[in-house]
Amino acid sequence: MSSDHNLLFLSGKFLEVKLSKDKRYLFKYFKADAQRQFVVYYLIFGELTYFVDHTGYKITKRWLFKLQAKLLKFLEAHDKFKQEIDMENLALLEMGKYDLDN
Repeated sequence: MSSDHNLLFLSGKFLEVKLSKDKRYLFKYFKADAQRQFVVYYLIFGELTYFVDHTGYKITKRWLFKLQAKLLKFLEAHDKFKQEIDMENLALLEMGKYDLDN
């Protein structure tokens, strides 16, 4: 963890961080409080090792790995659509109507 991450953790401010405008679409796919906190935590720290200890949510490692895989798929799809200028799928993704199983 970098010193900036350590300061965010120690201050507890990571619990109050708002997602940037271009990432808010993720909350349409992650609706439960624990899921939303995971998204914010993962985007800040880039790992899930200490998520349970840092946030107090009682979540199994298996579920954390599933959330991580889902999050990474959405981020990858978003980047791909932006890069390929696929506005139709990008709009569906950002509206919360994109099916990852496509």
